[in-house]
Amino acid sequence: MEATRCWLDQGERGRGNLKTAGLRWRRSGAYRGGACSFLPSTSDPEMLEVLASRQAVKLAMQQPVERIHLELHSKGEVAMINDKGKNLSAVGPLVEEIKQLLRTDSARV
Repeated sequence: MEATRCWLDQGERGRGNLKTAGLRWRRSGAYRGGACSFLPSTSDPEMLEVLASRQAVKLAMQQPVERIHLELHSKGEVAMINDKGKNLSAVGPLVEEIKQLLRTDSARV
């Protein structure tokens, strides 16, 4: 079973007041779709990355895919999501929510 590859991009516009998360996905090298959503404003880059990842997982789960391969920019975030223990950092509740979403039957990673 081939995974649908999802790339996450997040950015700011203007003076950092508008934060966005974009997601695009491919399967077998062919473009399959994309989506964008607005995020709450935050000045913490780690928080922005985790918020964008959570939104990306939610968007990807709404698509007709068999398996999700989520590619992230931050090695630290990848480590937090892959860690089996509970995350107690400031972004811990969001990381735990992402883990829970990825454990559901509708998301095979």
